[in-house]
Parts: sequence; structure tokens; C-alpha cells
Amino acid sequence: MMGGVTVSPGRPPAHLAPSFEHASIARLCDAERVPNVYKVTYPNGKILVVQDRTDQITYIEPIANDQFLADFTSEERRNFTVRKEILWESPDADAEEVERMELEWIRRLHANDPAFGYNRWPAS
Repeated sequence: MMGGVTVSPGRPPAHLAPSFEHASIARLCDAERVPNVYKVTYPNGKILVVQDRTDQITYIEPIANDQFLADFTSEERRNFTVRKEILWESPDADAEEVERMELEWIRRLHANDPAFGYNRWPAS
């Protein structure tokens, strides 16, 4: 017994276990996923524009380029905050439209210009 609550090994306490209501909400959320294009803003003001066809709010596209590493010291890379902002979304969009909108936003925001952003496609 833990603080008045019986805990079985390998199982969460009953008050923490997922309920039928939680499972129903999770299924509802899965059904409402909306393809989108989002912008990530880093502490230095530079941006990355990315598409997301599965509407994963907790996912942020990783950056693997030398400019990003050069912009932050190893100490700065240990603790910083980014902002994720949805620029465009459409529940009816197919993969081609999402890609077209990603490209449009990259160009509109100059995210492929190393002075403003981390996108490397399309080449500026």
C-alpha cells in the first residue's frame, strides 16, 4: 500500500490507469489529425519550415546541418526553447498539396536563406 492506495507490481494505481473515456478521446484525436505546415523559431530568430502529414504536436523536425551547429555553442545547445507555429493546415490536403504549401512557405519566409533559416531545400 502506498499513501492509502494499493499498488500492484507492474500496474499503475487505479486512479492513474487509462479509462474508457481516455481511450475514446485518444481515438477521437487520431481521427482528427490534420496535415499542416509549421514553422519552428529558434532562440537566435532563425526558422525552419516543415510539413507534418500526421499532426504530431509533440514532434519537431531535427536539423542536421553545420550552420545550426555553428550558430549555438555547446552550452547553448544544452538548454534552449523553440516555438512551433502552424502556418497552414487542411483536413482535405493530399501529399502533393502539403508539399506544395511547404515549399510556398519556405520561399515566402526565406527559410532557405542561411541568414534567416535552416531549410536547405530548395536551394536559395
